[in-house]
Amino acid sequence: MKFRNKLIISLIILIVFLGSTYYAITYLYTQQMIQSYAQNIRQVSAEQWSNQLSYFYQENDSSWFGVDEFVHFLADQSKDGDRIDNLTLLDSNGNVLSQIGSGMNNTETISVDISVADKKVGELELSSSIPNRLDIIEQTVFHSMTMGTFVGIIITSLVALLVGVWLSRLITSPLQSMIRSMEKIKDGDLQAKLHINTEDEFGKVGETFNLMADRLYRTEQARSHLVADVAHELRTPLTIIQGQMELIQQGIKKAEPAALLPIQDEVSRLIHLVQDLHQLSLAEVGQLPLKRTETDLARLLKNIVNMYELEAIERKIELKYEQENIEQIPLLLVDPNRITQVFVNLITNALSHTAPQGKVFVILEPLEQEVQIHVKDSGHGIAEEHIPYVFDRFYRADKDRSREHGGMGLGLAIAKEYVEAHQGYVTVKSKLGEGTTFTVHLKYS
Repeated sequence: MKFRNKLIISLIILIVFLGSTYYAITYLYTQQMIQSYAQNIRQVSAEQWSNQLSYFYQENDSSWFGVDEFVHFLADQSKDGDRIDNLTLLDSNGNVLSQIGSGMNNTETISVDISVADKKVGELELSSSIPNRLDIIEQTVFHSMTMGTFVGIIITSLVALLVGVWLSRLITSPLQSMIRSMEKIKDGDLQAKLHINTEDEFGKVGETFNLMADRLYRTEQARSHLVADVAHELRTPLTIIQGQMELIQQGIKKAEPAALLPIQDEVSRLIHLVQDLHQLSLAEVGQLPLKRTETDLARLLKNIVNMYELEAIERKIELKYEQENIEQIPLLLVDPNRITQVFVNLITNALSHTAPQGKVFVILEPLEQEVQIHVKDSGHGIAEEHIPYVFDRFYRADKDRSREHGGMGLGLAIAKEYVEAHQGYVTVKSKLGEGTTFTVHLKYS
């Protein structure tokens, strides 16, 4: 059954349930009120009879002589609406002094004492036909209630049907759009988007769906390029290894260290690639082993910068280490090897994207809650549309870069995962023509 039909049926069932509940509560309440009203009438009638008989007893010199005629006289003078069905007057010893009716009735009997000067001189038992006549009123009221509730349920059900149709269209319209987009994604169109211009839950679902679809598209694109990238990365070293081996087999080259050196270099490159992929996979699933020790981050960064000074000089790039807020920085509990790999990747990336006469700065900035390390270059920058994806595995903004210049695009992905393994994070700011700044955020131990 469609959601639209379920919604309409649910509204109708809800209205019927509420109407029935309202009728039951009103019925019980009205019945209780009528019974209470009838009881009050009996009580008032009994008290009136008791007062009159008490007055008769006093005026008759404290005697019940002639009371039977007096009781019948009062009964005959009663209005039709106050007609007594059964009445029994007893003296203080329980002897019957006067009686009207058979004494058998289906209505409730009221008993009251007749007292004179706080002394019981008799007892009166009576029942009237007033509650029986109230039954007619009760039946009329309940009949009107039943008809009113029934008509009300019908009218409100029709209104609910109209409102349900409108609400179902309002609610299911975004769902239908989602279904169509999902079907497109199922058919392979990963660029399908939802256009829900609301700020409610549907708008958030649509926004999340678009982000998911975009993520799927980028993931699929990365996968589609993965084979080509891996093949491109492996083809050159394998070709070199194969060529060198063929030359040795044909006797053109001898199996000397000089001839084996290119093979060793390419094998080392392949081993490094496989190791990077393995470590990255471990980091992504939270299984990266860390050997944390208290580390002097300032000294670590200075050593890394010194390690790249020669390469920077060869590239004619100024590489410099700076520290803001000169003070003693607390030791950080980190894995020095993993953190070294992070900044090796960031500095290598900065040098490779900075032209001669450019600058690369490594800036250590201690704050109250964390320490920030900025790797800033004056390179050509990153286009805004590429910034969200620079940390993705195998992602390269420049698709035409060769393996010698661009590699497999694992460096930044590895740096990000290693930092997150230390409960930190990496941010990037860049502007075309002005350079790029990667910032590593690490909390104090």
